Amino acid sequence: MFFSLNANASSDSIYVKSANVPLADAYDSVYQELEQRNFFVVFEANIGKNISRFEKKWADEYNQNKLGGHPQYGFL
Repeated sequence: MFFSLNANASSDSIYVKSANVPLADAYDSVYQELEQRNFFVVFEANIGKNISRFEKKWADEYNQNKLGGHPQYGFL
């Protein structure tokens, strides 16, 4: 049996932090903080790389926010 749940959260109920640093630096910093707090990263996915194959198909809809990357962590 497989269950899938979606959680919707407004910005008031999630922690948000922004910084003007390169993505790679922020990514490494988040990884280290998670590990130090015993949240062990079990996989890393680069969503930007995975969806880049849709750039021509999605045309103007592709990456409208001009994000430099879409890294994702799975952690325990």
